[in-house]
Amino acid sequence: MNTNLLIANNYIKIIKSEKKFFDVSIFIPIFNSEKSLEELICRLENVMKKASKSYEYVLLDDGSEDNSWQVICNLNLKYPNICAIRHLKNQGYNQALQHGLEFCRGEWVITLDDDLQHPPEEIKKFIEVMKLDNIDVVFGSYKKRSHRNWKNIGSNFYFFLFKRIFKTPRNLDITSFRMIHRRVVNQLKNTDIAEPQAGLMILKSSNRIINIEVEHHKRKYGKSGIKISKMIRLTIDLLIHHTTLPLRLITGIGFSCFIFSIILSFFYIAKYFFHSISINGFTTIVLLILNFGGLTLFTIGILGYYISRILKELTHSKYFALENFLPPSDTK
Repeated sequence: MNTNLLIANNYIKIIKSEKKFFDVSIFIPIFNSEKSLEELICRLENVMKKASKSYEYVLLDDGSEDNSWQVICNLNLKYPNICAIRHLKNQGYNQALQHGLEFCRGEWVITLDDDLQHPPEEIKKFIEVMKLDNIDVVFGSYKKRSHRNWKNIGSNFYFFLFKRIFKTPRNLDITSFRMIHRRVVNQLKNTDIAEPQAGLMILKSSNRIINIEVEHHKRKYGKSGIKISKMIRLTIDLLIHHTTLPLRLITGIGFSCFIFSIILSFFYIAKYFFHSISINGFTTIVLLILNFGGLTLFTIGILGYYISRILKELTHSKYFALENFLPPSDTK
């Protein structure tokens, strides 16, 4: 077995054997963020030193193509409370989150992005909420999103569908800037599905969820890795991998067409017998054949997606290709 993987597995066993190490774990999934990491950790340190809470950082490099890992290594040497993980290839945000939670040792886990759009100074608002009872998850609700217009439109549409499909409270905003209690963290780690979605998994784990208002800043360095094609794929994944809405929609269309065809059949039969007229309609027949043929092929395509989902779940294995692992100083 790879030495780094062996060390990582032993580290996870240590975590499982203890109930609590820290008050807070700050988890940051990283992808191509070499320019922002040092500033991010420095600003986090300024906040956490004043918080009177024990804390650690868990940095997961999800297959970055720039110099992010070297920056993380330097930070690991500088700060004794940094745990660093590196994936061999990019796994995607939700998979990286699920894997990274395995290494978090805090009673609470705060997740934020690596691009400084989530201001580290806003973390003090999350820490203030810790003293409240009966709270499992706290989502940051942005006063104003600082994304580009197309991304704001895409995000709004995605969360509109999300709330309608899963019947979440209308006033609840779901974002990646959040704080999660150990009770829910354990549920997220143990969820084993091929296409995880963090927001959905959290909603299934607890109803004790609140929002706090936070700032959202513009990206300071580089460009976002989220493209329109990726947002479309996430939306399709939401609809097909986590709901039966497309199947129910097609069933409704098929049933409506069936009822309409019966009514139309009685109408033409009545016209034929009572008015003694021939029934013309070559163009109508051709159009109906094309329409129903297209609908049939579309239905087969949807069914194909569901079959591929079943196959993916059956062949899925919860495995993360780990290239490097650097434990914090207290376990070295």
